[in-house]
Amino acid sequence: RISSDSSAWSEWTDLGQNTIFGGTEKRYFQFRLEAHDTVTAQENLVVSANISGTNKKFSTTDKTITLNSTGEQNNGYYYFETSVIDASEITTGSYTLGFDVRDKAEKPSTQSYQIRFDNTAPDSITIRGYSETTELTGNIVLSGLCSDESKGNSGVKELYYAIPKDTISKPGNILGSEFGEKWETATLEASGMWEIAIKPEELCVNEASGITVKNGFKGYETSSNSGVFNLPLWFKIVDNVGNSTFKTENHIRYNPDADKPRVSITYPVHNVKDSARDFSYV
Repeated sequence: RISSDSSAWSEWTDLGQNTIFGGTEKRYFQFRLEAHDTVTAQENLVVSANISGTNKKFSTTDKTITLNSTGEQNNGYYYFETSVIDASEITTGSYTLGFDVRDKAEKPSTQSYQIRFDNTAPDSITIRGYSETTELTGNIVLSGLCSDESKGNSGVKELYYAIPKDTISKPGNILGSEFGEKWETATLEASGMWEIAIKPEELCVNEASGITVKNGFKGYETSSNSGVFNLPLWFKIVDNVGNSTFKTENHIRYNPDADKPRVSITYPVHNVKDSARDFSYV
């Protein structure tokens, strides 16, 4: 069984090969063993468990494994339970979990499982087909790939993004309820492919001088009166056991008024001298 805070526990479930523990959602856990012997009484069985390569060793001899206090059993098999284990104390990776039960004559019965620990946040995200030198306007639609490349590799569960207002200096301060102050949910497929779509009305406002970005984003203008804004694009990646990380190195070059109609006079030609007629077009 597992718990995020060692107070509210899940139901007991069967342990499978490559079960993953760790993160915030599966930080605490316990193992329950079923053991029985036709000759040795259950209280005299010596039950032990250990996770290879760690100091996590449990045994009935030191009471880190105890017989279920309610006397609960399953078809004559009694339940033995380990003490609570904190997954945050175990490095991300794969391990062998071994169980050993011995009777009064020290005849052993053993069983082992491969288990994984993931205490490392996923941090791989790419944007496809976009360069930060490319100037965008109107609807912003971006896509890419994110993945969990840690040894635990529980997989990416959720992806969020934000274009933070210019008063927000770090991801931990994104706590508000409106665009630029809160995390938006990206569309995420099981393959790790993601997409985000930002409508102009989230960012832009129509002023007397033309369309520009709203207050809160104007501090990102590349230079005075350029009308072009270098907007930060932050991501929050969360894996399947609750590990999360922020990626803040991406930017969007955005011109909110780049798609407005343009007018120019092509005739008569301006500031060109006609030497044959000895006059100039003005």
